[in-house]
Amino acid sequence: MRESREELMRVMAEKYAYFLQTLRFDDEVYMGGMREARSKFLANLQIYIMNKQLPKKRKDWRYSSDYVSERALECLMKGKWDSKELQYDHMIPKSKYIKDVCEEAAMNGTATFDFIYEVLVKYFWVATIHKDENDHLTKLGLKSKMPSDWDGNDIFARYESAGIVLLENDRINMYN
Repeated sequence: MRESREELMRVMAEKYAYFLQTLRFDDEVYMGGMREARSKFLANLQIYIMNKQLPKKRKDWRYSSDYVSERALECLMKGKWDSKELQYDHMIPKSKYIKDVCEEAAMNGTATFDFIYEVLVKYFWVATIHKDENDHLTKLGLKSKMPSDWDGNDIFARYESAGIVLLENDRINMYN
């Protein structure tokens, strides 16, 4: 694991633990109002932190991912794309493997920093992919779930099943 990713996961675990502690799980109306915040908190946090580290001309969520597909990379290298052409994709479905697990732990009082950190290190991986690749994942039934034969560890399983090649996103040097 790269040191910068480890530090990112530590900061995210700390902030997510704090966020979870402030939620009033016993208040249905409040939780209904917080639905979108709960769903997008981690993605927005990751983008915010990463954008602070990116070169000035690359401060865009599309450059902040861990991995990038070959097709998305072509667009990023050109520096031009339609607004919906590139997608921010959680490599492992965030709701099932992170949000639901961490919220359940928070309700039970077991959402410690260490617990959240381990969940994020294992499951919080993001890729920038092309809209057509996202559509292909959807057609295969892999938009928000892992393949049925997933081993619980291979973060690339959805993309390999769809024939999508991902490259590590060298955020600082790749686009110069």
